[in-house]
Amino acid sequence: MQACMYSCMCARAEPALNVLGRTVEALSGGVFSCKMLVWAVALGVGVGMAIGATKILFGVPIMYIILIKVLRLVCARHVHHHPY
Repeated sequence: MQACMYSCMCARAEPALNVLGRTVEALSGGVFSCKMLVWAVALGVGVGMAIGATKILFGVPIMYIILIKVLRLVCARHVHHHPY
């Protein structure tokens, strides 16, 4: 849990990410805000660090974690149909 919190704080403090967020916000016309991009990246980094720590500390094979996530996405895709 601490690895997730520390990596989220580090990702939020990254100046290049804030610059990228402002650029994306300007290019998307405000559809993707800087704050949304920074938090999404920080959350992704935190979850990745937590998964890595779980693998190292408890010896969980990472393939199981990936398969569980893929199965969740496949199930969610079948439940929610969005027309594009």
